[in-house]
Formats: sequence, structure tokens, C-alpha cells
Amino acid sequence: MDKYVLIDNMRNCFKNPKQTLKEIERIDIADVRKLAQKILIYKKLNLIIIGSYKKEDKENILKIIQAY
Repeated sequence: MDKYVLIDNMRNCFKNPKQTLKEIERIDIADVRKLAQKILIYKKLNLIIIGSYKKEDKENILKIIQAY
């Protein structure tokens, strides 16, 4: 799915949510990740996620996704 089609579908969901739900294709996490990374690169931002990522007996790991 093209990123611009995805953005247009997301915008249209606010105009007519019922119709948009019928039209939107199934989106996998890879598409969302690619789109988010392109937005972060465009805005020159980094994304920091703090969560319960398990690694070597540590409970909370800081996960940094550098976009640019």
C-alpha cells in the first residue's frame, strides 16, 4: 500500500468513518513502521519508547528508534 493512499484513508476516516472502515485494506505492522519512520525523518525527530522489553534479566529497557 502506498504511503499516500494510507494517509488519505486515515484522513477520510474522520469524514465518513463507516464507509472508510469498508474501504481500508488490512495494514500490517511493517507498513505502519515504514510510514512512521518516513514521518520522523521528515520532521527530523527520534522516537523513544519505554516499555517492558525483556533482555538479560532487565525488566525495563529504553528503546530508541533513530530515524535520521
